[in-house]
Amino acid sequence: MNPRLRNLRRSPGVNPLAQVNPLAQVNPLAQVNPLADLNMFYVYILLLSNGNLYKGYSGNLSRRLKEHEDGQVESTKSFRPVKLILFESYITESDARRREQYLKTSEGRIALRRQLADTLRNHGLYEKFKKEDPVKI
Repeated sequence: MNPRLRNLRRSPGVNPLAQVNPLAQVNPLAQVNPLADLNMFYVYILLLSNGNLYKGYSGNLSRRLKEHEDGQVESTKSFRPVKLILFESYITESDARRREQYLKTSEGRIALRRQLADTLRNHGLYEKFKKEDPVKI
């Protein structure tokens, strides 16, 4: 047992983990994720089985990934399995949407390929994207 938790006082109606993490009293998930109380929006990048990158955003990343994996998303169901290679979190939906839209532009695609150069190399896709990028990545 964790030594920090061993000596916690047990009071009725009080979450003992709240003594370690105050957010755990409000939300039990906070003991695992201290940001669980925040409603976050996510921009994510999937590597598809054909080597292409899929860009999307969601308010519930785990649910959306499951939809992709289960073939419930029309644009990715033929390119499974998918692999999550990047996600960014935002407090406001408008920021997440703006970032997703930027990543879908030519400039955003180039910036993303440069940012993910090592990941693309590790998956044998560096040369494919290098040919499409007018500036060396």
